[in-house]
Amino acid sequence: MTFMHPSDTGLYWCESMSGSSSSSIQLSVSGGSVILQSPVLPVMEGDDVTLSCRAKNPTHNLPAAFYKDGSFIGDGPSGHMTLLHVSSSDEGLYKCNVKGHGESPSSRISVKEKPPTTSPPSSSSSSSEKLTNISDSTVTPGPGSSSVSLPVLLPSASC
Repeated sequence: MTFMHPSDTGLYWCESMSGSSSSSIQLSVSGGSVILQSPVLPVMEGDDVTLSCRAKNPTHNLPAAFYKDGSFIGDGPSGHMTLLHVSSSDEGLYKCNVKGHGESPSSRISVKEKPPTTSPPSSSSSSSEKLTNISDSTVTPGPGSSSVSLPVLLPSASC
């Protein structure tokens, strides 16, 4: 896509000829010249989350200031900031500002509680009980998606 319009906002992903697909990203198209890239789906508690801030022109990474719920949280000298070991207190609306280029739209980050770990069955139980205990446990995979708020005009991109 060379030019995008607000009506192009939506969920995008790449798909190979064999049918496998990439993680999806949410594209929000606005008229601004600064974008913030962040996860679209809830991130797992304890994970590291990298935020990326870019200006439309020039396309290389510029220093950016990052904000959570309207409060300054730090500078990213190359336009990146990593939130280490996220917890529910990291949930909120994030945005960034590139001096001389403007501010990105806000992106929401949600944190999902880590599923409890199941303990192995006790050695006194029978084999069938062990199999039952294992089959009853569930593990929820973590999300692998990103959210991107994009300006109206974009350089061509490939998967």
